[in-house]
Amino acid sequence: MDKIKIYDFDKTLVDCDSIGVLLRIWLRKSFFNFFKLIFYLIKGSFAYLFSFSFDSFKDKFIPFLKDFTEEELKKFSENLIESHGYKNLIEEIEEDGYTTILCSASINSYMKYVKDILGFDYLICTQNDNCHLIGKNNSKEEKARNLKKLFNEKNIVVDYENSKSYTDSVKNDKWMCSFTKNKYVVNSEKTYEGYINIDGINE
Repeated sequence: MDKIKIYDFDKTLVDCDSIGVLLRIWLRKSFFNFFKLIFYLIKGSFAYLFSFSFDSFKDKFIPFLKDFTEEELKKFSENLIESHGYKNLIEEIEEDGYTTILCSASINSYMKYVKDILGFDYLICTQNDNCHLIGKNNSKEEKARNLKKLFNEKNIVVDYENSKSYTDSVKNDKWMCSFTKNKYVVNSEKTYEGYINIDGINE
């Protein structure tokens, strides 16, 4: 059997919403990006009204990525981890004997670099090209579906009793955490049954 460690990313390994940080950098690139953002907001709102799906809303923001080079996205990922990373949690990722999985709703354009920087064995995230999402947003129940798919493809038999999962939101990640007995919630003000509260330390 395989001992695994599953990590959410935003507000779990870093103290922020990574896409928000990237959007702020994008807005500073050009004065005209502010008007593009308003346009994306309007498009996203209409898409949501017709579909009632956050995936449709998120899809309308993807084109802003076209304004970043691959090198800029890689540098962004490095700076994000350096400036916002929880050092104590990051240092424990490569604990001996575990298969590590980064499982995030954030987009592949930069999460692929985060995966390599932090040394994860596998990455599950929201897939995209420069114009649209590909498939569904990797969140809530979709995380569990994608994890099961990975386990099947890689012949991973999870050792439930000795595996671990980490999140900042039990509400959003209870499905992801269901594969492990040892469940950790980061910086939570509330106590959840079956979860161990831990603090993020980024100094």
